[in-house]
This record gives sequence, structure tokens and C-alpha cells, in this order.
Amino acid sequence: MIKRKLLLITCLFMLFFTTASAADTQSNWQTAYKDNDATVYFDTNTVKTIGSPDILGVDLKTDLSQTMLQEIIAKYKASYDTANWNKIKYSVIYTVYNQKDKTLLSKNYRFFDGDNNLIATINDENKSVVNANSIQSKTYAAIFEWLYEN
Repeated sequence: MIKRKLLLITCLFMLFFTTASAADTQSNWQTAYKDNDATVYFDTNTVKTIGSPDILGVDLKTDLSQTMLQEIIAKYKASYDTANWNKIKYSVIYTVYNQKDKTLLSKNYRFFDGDNNLIATINDENKSVVNANSIQSKTYAAIFEWLYEN
């Protein structure tokens, strides 16, 4: 019974902070994808096609779950001082997505705390293939839909 109450309180707490976080989002940040682990926003001020209507450059903001944050810390612990990274609440990453080839280039990873203070910058580039029905494919489908409507 105590576990159920604790779970209920935790869920209500998460719902409150998720709602508060969404209210704080500036109007140029539009929601592209949301599930239990992450919310991904795109900056409408940075959405641009690059040389072709199939290639899109955009800044993405991701509210990080504790699980995601721990994965990031583990990945970069050997190369960076991660002592204060537990304060990180979200990341902003510049991405280039090729809709035709289904490839994604992510670079210039920036991590911020809840007060929007920059905690870390990682000047890394990561190229990957985007699989159907993945978070990335759903995110970029939403961005392309927004682009065509605007």
C-alpha cells in the first residue's frame, strides 16, 4: 500500500513538473515528439532547408530523463569533467536531417541546467541512419509537417 502511494505521489510530482516545464518553453520552441522518457522540441527560428527541400537543418531541445542523463555522463566521463553534470536538465543540439537518404548528422551538443545556464558543450559530430518509427523519424516528420504548413 505504501509503495502504491509513493508511486502515485511520484507520478503526480512528475506530471506537475512536466506541465511547468512545458509552460516555460518559449514560443519558438515547438513540441516535435513526446513520450514517457523524453520531450523533443524544435526551434522554429532555426528550421531551414539546406540546398534541397529534403535536407533540413534545425536546433533540437530535449528534456532529459535521469536515465538519459546517466547514459550521457557514462559516455563522456572519460573525456570530460562530469562532476556537475547532474544539474543538467536539457540539451540543445544542431542537427541536419536528410529525409530522402534517412540520415541524421548531430553536432554541437550543449547541455543546460534548469536555470538555462550552460553546463557543458561537446563539439562532437555523430552521423546515423534514421529507422522507420524511431523517435528521430517521428521528430522530423513533425518538423517537416510544420515547415510545409508555415
